[in-house]
Amino acid sequence: MDDPEFVYHYTTLGGLMGILRNNFLEFHGSRYDSMNDPDDYIFARDIVMPMIKASFEGTDIPAEQTEDFAHYPYIVSFSEEDDDPFMWEHYGSKVCLKIDRKAIKSYSTNKEKNLLYYFNKCSYIGEKEIITKFIDNYARMYDSDNICDRADVACSFIKRKAFERENEWRMVSFNYEGITVSKNSNNGFTIQDYELPDDRIEFELKDGNIRSYKIFQLPCESLKGIIINEGDWSSYQRTRKQVELLLCKRNMSELLDNITMTNKYPL
Repeated sequence: MDDPEFVYHYTTLGGLMGILRNNFLEFHGSRYDSMNDPDDYIFARDIVMPMIKASFEGTDIPAEQTEDFAHYPYIVSFSEEDDDPFMWEHYGSKVCLKIDRKAIKSYSTNKEKNLLYYFNKCSYIGEKEIITKFIDNYARMYDSDNICDRADVACSFIKRKAFERENEWRMVSFNYEGITVSKNSNNGFTIQDYELPDDRIEFELKDGNIRSYKIFQLPCESLKGIIINEGDWSSYQRTRKQVELLLCKRNMSELLDNITMTNKYPL
């Protein structure tokens, strides 16, 4: 099957305001353990990493190429499904953004050709399939001298079959987060070092908990349309008017004719 021309990001009205905050589209990438699947990424990683480490025991591959660091993927999710009742209900969204898929891919590196994020379609496979398909279909896709780094990236695009209905594409960026501690003379612990190197990491309060997220930017021209989910015409007109004002404020008036209504899942 050919890759889709567009992918879709479901969000709330508050989420839309955050995305259209500046001169770029700014998405908040959730850390993997804040996703709807609590075992996202870890599901595949716990199977793959022991297999990889065992395969290189007794070889002459340099240790730095197999070292396993504390990597934490941050993820922005898209779907191939536009105006989909399951997605509206599952994510409790009021807005669906239509995004040019090729624009996401082309923007994954900056002018200096430095990688900003990985972008790919998720694969939905069972535990038994991971071992047989992993090396051929995933680990070779990503360029890194470190074998475990490549495995980490590949694992972030593997999901359980139970989530296959979402037809997800992802932007993924990794962050090393670590605290080094030592035991002091009073049998307490002293923090020696704390590393949070990426200045795109921010924090917010969500559901009563502090949550870290990473900012992913896309050019405004990658946004090709907005679907508003309202239960009746008058509610849609009120919401549409405010969205139109927001787009004009952000110098994106060319999108005014690409706002549409749905009522697939009245909220």
